[in-house]
Amino acid sequence: MWIPTLVLCVLSATGELPVTPPVPLDAPGPVLPTEVPPPEVPVTVLLRLTIDRMGEVSQVEVRQSAGVAFDRAAMSAALRWRFQPARRGEEAIDVRV
Repeated sequence: MWIPTLVLCVLSATGELPVTPPVPLDAPGPVLPTEVPPPEVPVTVLLRLTIDRMGEVSQVEVRQSAGVAFDRAAMSAALRWRFQPARRGEEAIDVRV
C-alpha cells in the first residue's frame, strides 16, 4: 500500500493539551488518466490537507504543482484517504497538514 508522508509540528506555549497528529489508515495511490503518458522521472505534488474530526480529507490544496494531470490525480487520491483523526487530549479535532 502506498502511504504518503505526513509531517505535523505542533507547538503549544499556552498550556493547552498536546495535539496527537492524524494517523494514515488507508491511502490509495493516484491514478493517471489513460491519455496521460507515465512520467519518465518521478514527480512530486505537494498537497496541504484539512483532515476533519471523522478522519476524512475535507479540503485539498496544491502547494507545489507537477502539472495539471498529476495535480488532479494527487488531489483525487487524497480525497479518498482515511485517517485516525488528530486529537487534543481525548477530543477529535480538525487539522491542516
